[in-house]
This record gives sequence, structure tokens and C-alpha cells, in this order.
Amino acid sequence: MNLQTKFTIASEEGLKILFLLRQEHIQRMYGNQVDSKELKNYVDTQLDSQRAADELNNLSTQLITVFVDVEPVGYAMIKQSPSPKVIKGMKAINCSNFYIRDQYDTQVIREYLWKKCLSVTTFYNACWIELLQSDPLVTFFENCGFRIDQQSHLEPFGKRSYMMIWKRE
Repeated sequence: MNLQTKFTIASEEGLKILFLLRQEHIQRMYGNQVDSKELKNYVDTQLDSQRAADELNNLSTQLITVFVDVEPVGYAMIKQSPSPKVIKGMKAINCSNFYIRDQYDTQVIREYLWKKCLSVTTFYNACWIELLQSDPLVTFFENCGFRIDQQSHLEPFGKRSYMMIWKRE
């Protein structure tokens, strides 16, 4: 298994990869919890080409895609966004998405993608992520040094979530 990561840009190929992974990610998160019409509307919004290109062209956003051989199997999106209160004043970054396709979701690939995220964020003192409380990645991120800071509700559907914080030592 040949693992590699690439920074993905707002090219036709980059958007195609993002849309493939993002649609699967949204389906995994909400497929059994949200009305299908509401979910379709949300997916359509998230897969808007102009919106996605603007997001990827923002200099404060990094999209890291992990590949097994030539197959895109997951992604992480790192971006500047308002920080939770507990890390206000610290140089902090948000891991707004972290997803690995079901058939490739192994500890090895999770760690590989997370280590790449760490290398990209070396100039930051803290990182935060918001995950659904039912997400199996909660335990993975706890094992990576994140701690649950607070319970919240993840938009746009108001599902119960955890705000998790990681601080560089």
C-alpha cells in the first residue's frame, strides 16, 4: 500500500476529488439522521463549484488529500476560523473536516493524515475540531492528545457534537 498526501487546489480535478469525498463524508455524518430532502439541499450547497473554489482559493485554507496508490481515500481541511473561548489569544487553527472512506479507514491511514496535519500546522499552538458525538474519530483524536472541551450542536442540523482541543506542548 503506497500512501501519499497532496495539497489539493481548486482545479477541475481538485474539485472532483473534494466533491467525491465531501459527499461521502456528509452522507456518513447525516445519512440516517436527517430528512433526505434537507440532506440533498445541504449536499447541493456543499458541492457548489464556485463556493468550493472560493473556499480552496482562500489563503487561510489548506485541503490535504490522502491517497492509497492513485485512489483518493480521505481528506482534512485546515482553516482559520474563530477559535473557542478556551484557546482565545493562542495561535490556533481549525481542522474543519477530517474524513477517511469506510473501506480505507484504518489506524495507519488516520495517523498518516493526522501527522500531515501536524506538519502543516507547526506554527500554531492549538488546533480544534468539532465532531458529532457518535463519530468514531472522537476516540482517535483523544488518543492524539485532543480533549473534549465542551458539548455543542453541529450546524446545519443541530446534531450533538463535541468541541475538541489539542494544544502543542
